[in-house]
Amino acid sequence: ARVRLEEEINEKRQFSRRAARNTCSEQIQNGKEAVNPIHSLNYRVPKVIVLSRTHSQLSQFIQELKQTPYFLRSHHRDGSVFLLTLAGRSHTCLNKTVKQACQGDSEKLNDMCLELGTSCQFRNQDRINGVVQSVIPKSVSSGRSERIFNMTDIEELGKTNLCCPYYTTRAALPSADIVLAPYSLVLDEGALAESGIELEGSVIVFDEAHNVIPACHDALSAEISVNSLETIKESILDFETNTHS
Repeated sequence: ARVRLEEEINEKRQFSRRAARNTCSEQIQNGKEAVNPIHSLNYRVPKVIVLSRTHSQLSQFIQELKQTPYFLRSHHRDGSVFLLTLAGRSHTCLNKTVKQACQGDSEKLNDMCLELGTSCQFRNQDRINGVVQSVIPKSVSSGRSERIFNMTDIEELGKTNLCCPYYTTRAALPSADIVLAPYSLVLDEGALAESGIELEGSVIVFDEAHNVIPACHDALSAEISVNSLETIKESILDFETNTHS
């Protein structure tokens, strides 16, 4: 039964990729602007989305996956499973000027990234598309075996090709079979919307799920020092005094 299930999944995956290539060819022949054909498909093979607290735990998952019989069979039959790791901008940014200006402040980095937009030297859509096309599986007979991309792989691809790892992984996401990501990309509504992850029709796996509730608490909580409270209090009193004077 397991072998039959894997055969059906492989057949559906191949159908999806053939349909994507045919859609792209039709667009080119009709003179239309080429877009990512995967986005235009209503039918998709269900993704497996694995969520964990830390990226180190996701790296351990990758090592374990490489040892499984399923991976070894798919590795030879279908060019291997296409696994992609997602992370936030603070973990993937290659712009040294931005990183130095933010000094570890992830919110500030997000804001600067959005402000720069395509003016960032690494936000080159042609280079991003080129990398995406080089990593996604193209056919059963492609012979390419390296289809697992952890954070280190993604960063190296970005440095080599001078393209943003954050936007490259988002562009490659529709073609991924397995997606690895931290809890926050799903538990935070804003992060989920920006990530491009589609939960509907996907298989969601929470690693160490007993940590989900504390993770939710952390995401919705903030720490503030007594000194900061005193400063806020003084500012309010000053504002009130100036308003009524």
